[in-house]
Amino acid sequence: MFVFIVTGPAIHEPGSSNREEFSHVRAKTHGRAFPFFLELLLELFKSRISTTDEPIDPSHSRGFCMNFSDYQQKARQTAKYPVIGQGVIYPTLGLASETGEVAGKIKKIFRDKDGIFGDTDLESLKAELGDVLWYLAQVSTELHFSLDEIAESNIKKLMDRLERGKIQGDGDNR
Repeated sequence: MFVFIVTGPAIHEPGSSNREEFSHVRAKTHGRAFPFFLELLLELFKSRISTTDEPIDPSHSRGFCMNFSDYQQKARQTAKYPVIGQGVIYPTLGLASETGEVAGKIKKIFRDKDGIFGDTDLESLKAELGDVLWYLAQVSTELHFSLDEIAESNIKKLMDRLERGKIQGDGDNR
């Protein structure tokens, strides 16, 4: 079971200047991993998210608990974007763009701040990670996948690699 602790979506309707952002996004995995890029980004914040191997306690959050299915359904209600050829194109471009924004912010923290993440940096990154999650949900929906299905498939693959001692290395079929 995957649980997201969230306090507000990144909503942007094309042509509108109204934008609300996630003020808090954290996750706990109940012993499971996220899709690789989310897992990698969360590793960067591991000391901030939890200083022990203890699971995140939702009662310490300013938000509420949410699973992938609930998130995907609620995020879909906010999906207002143009269809460019096929519905998957716009959110795919948005996913690439938002992921680049996360990478750029982290790069600048290492370049300008010696890798020290201040509270303002972390708040900004939470908002960007919320945008990444929103676009991931839209791409998944456009392709008729549930986020739960993607997460289960990913963890099955990762656990198989772990059991075979192939968690590190290159290639999809290791």
